[in-house]
Amino acid sequence: WFVSGQTLSEPITVPSYVFNQFNPCFVRLRYGHQFKSDFGMSLFSSAGTINANPPYNVTVNYPVSISLYNLRFNAQFDPSYAAMNEVKFTGPSGSGINGVQASQMNLRADEDDPGTIAYYANLIGSPMTGLYTVNYKGTNLAFNIDASQINAHLVVPVPSITVSNGMLTAISWTYRNPSNGNVYSSAPLFIEGVYIGIEDYNGNRIYKYKIMDLSVKNHNLSSPILWNNVSNITMGYEEILNSSYGFSFPKK
Repeated sequence: WFVSGQTLSEPITVPSYVFNQFNPCFVRLRYGHQFKSDFGMSLFSSAGTINANPPYNVTVNYPVSISLYNLRFNAQFDPSYAAMNEVKFTGPSGSGINGVQASQMNLRADEDDPGTIAYYANLIGSPMTGLYTVNYKGTNLAFNIDASQINAHLVVPVPSITVSNGMLTAISWTYRNPSNGNVYSSAPLFIEGVYIGIEDYNGNRIYKYKIMDLSVKNHNLSSPILWNNVSNITMGYEEILNSSYGFSFPKK
């Protein structure tokens, strides 16, 4: 095998001993990417409720904490991706995560790449600090997680909704301290993007929108949604440590 560790401007030379040892010689050049992976978490909280009737008040259950999370392992540029039973997660001592098989995977098609498979393990509670290991097709890959940073990057985007003639037309929000509800004047610097999700009573996500301009704190729905069909509004964000946070506000 001849591997180019730089850009493809360097010559690839077949060593002379190859010709001395073999009469015919076949050289195959594989052009493409090498396998890579990353590890992250998605964290979830049932943060409060939305009144089903006017004035559609939102009640937040302070202090807000993480109650569910999943471990997310992304594998990229593998000619033959692992099946779910070939991916297992192990957490630090005391976490109760010991060889947990991936329970879900999905394919994300990237613009210029063959795709990334994301494997998940869904867990109850909140993550611990320590070493997390992913066994991918028999190879252990280790990742360190600092749970104190996860808690430090916890902030609650609290929604306010606009319902007109029975239709949900707009959502605005404020960023609040998860302990006491104090309002932040702007989005914290660790947030990279905010998203809105709307679910119906069958658990289907019927609307999703992502906002990258963090100066924006309101969104007019591209198509109004019948308020009677809405069961839950999820507010979430992605942050710089490769984690995402989701806060559910079911209608009561």
